[in-house]
Amino acid sequence: MRYTMREQGITFDGVRYHLAKLRKAGILRREGAARGGRWIVEAPH
Repeated sequence: MRYTMREQGITFDGVRYHLAKLRKAGILRREGAARGGRWIVEAPH
């Protein structure tokens, strides 16, 4: 997440906000454990 913060120039809370927004929209989902999992980008419906 730190890489994303530096690349986009936003705060940690900003990254969390956008992840939550994408998850709610069904575009992004988390698969697996908190540390060993991965993010899956869903195709638009």
